[in-house]
Amino acid sequence: CFDKEKFIKKLKENRNQDILRGHTTNGIQKDDILFYINGKQVSIYGSQGQQRTTILSLKMCELEIIKDEINEYPILLLDDFMSELDEKRKNNFLNNMEKMQIIITCTDDININKINKYKVKSGEVLLLNTWFLY
Repeated sequence: CFDKEKFIKKLKENRNQDILRGHTTNGIQKDDILFYINGKQVSIYGSQGQQRTTILSLKMCELEIIKDEINEYPILLLDDFMSELDEKRKNNFLNNMEKMQIIITCTDDININKINKYKVKSGEVLLLNTWFLY
């Protein structure tokens, strides 16, 4: 259970030390989040695809929370995130990203409609196709 008063007191006690270090020594950034599938910890027993899917699911939830706050989706940057996903997981993710602004970098071609696709070849950026949604 979170005790707000206790947390504020701890922040005040550590303020001078935090200023010297340049970061807070207490807070949610110090918490570990554990995810489970069928009672087993994903980081230990999950496949690479399950681990990646878990993180993507968390990121999608974060996007929804931010959208609720600012009334638009932030831009999500994904670097080679599909390399560990099977086709079912790739398609599931891609089908749920329609309303979002996402920049994806990858080494493999991915089959997505209704997007701008670019290819970088020998340092040159080429527009492969463009789709506009109205």
